[in-house]
Amino acid sequence: MKQLSFEKLQQRAEEVFCLDEGDLVISVDGEGNNTKVRIYNEITGLEWDLMPDMTERPEALAYLKGERNDFND
Repeated sequence: MKQLSFEKLQQRAEEVFCLDEGDLVISVDGEGNNTKVRIYNEITGLEWDLMPDMTERPEALAYLKGERNDFND
């Protein structure tokens, strides 16, 4: 898997998910319904795991992980 820069990961995450103001995506791991997206909110200081079921969005997950360069959802 290609390692994305923080800036590129954040840009892609904003295309794939509806993030709240201040949400920063730290990492993306897993596949399908075992996907874990680590998020830190710079306004509240809270950090948590978003566990989206990406089973029906494999192209979006591959884009988010840097496995493809075109966003197709």
